[in-house]
Amino acid sequence: NSFSAAFRAMNYEIKRQAKLLDEGKPVEQETRRWDDQKGMSFVMRTKEDAHDYRYFPEPDLVPVVLEQDYIESLRASLPELPAARQARYLEEYGLSEYDAGQLVAEKEVSDFFDACAALCPDKKELCNWVLGEVLRKRKEAGEESPVPLRPEGLAALLALYREGRISQKTARDVFETMWTTGRIPPPSWSGRVWPRTTTPESWAGWSANWWTKTPRPSRTFWAATPRPWPFSWARS
Repeated sequence: NSFSAAFRAMNYEIKRQAKLLDEGKPVEQETRRWDDQKGMSFVMRTKEDAHDYRYFPEPDLVPVVLEQDYIESLRASLPELPAARQARYLEEYGLSEYDAGQLVAEKEVSDFFDACAALCPDKKELCNWVLGEVLRKRKEAGEESPVPLRPEGLAALLALYREGRISQKTARDVFETMWTTGRIPPPSWSGRVWPRTTTPESWAGWSANWWTKTPRPSRTFWAATPRPWPFSWARS
């Protein structure tokens, strides 16, 4: 008469019927009652055939017959399922069962890892960053939040760290910036100064600032004399 009692009864029946099958004995069709105090089930009455239970087809539900070719086409259209993906991580990347299980727990995280894995030679190092930094930032933003980091960005960052151009602390600081801005460090970056953005808008802003702050060299520039160039570059 309670969910907990029903739970205990089902667990008991699982063990009882498994024991019968292991011993090669049949599982009889019967109605049993559960004694919660004794922790056992007891036979109330037996049934000879299934029709004794009054099983009848539902007249309003017509039979559905699916062709095997159609079933196979549906199976082929399925994406890689978590169990298969976890097995691939174990076999191809040499990850631990725990790490592989953590990666496939969320599809978006697993998809992001796969995209990065195509660009990163060290899969274990990548796994550590995804399970560490990426999951930490997702937890801070909310479990359902998307991953704003681009795979090529994380791959470029790990390449710099792996080559010894930046320290682990610098790599973590840069990761924070990449997460919020989506920027990618260039391969030649040394880690000392974050590279400036060189978009047309940034160049327009730089040139407008230069003309305003250096009016005299600007007039000389427009007069086509080469002398102000050293001054202008020093002031920029």
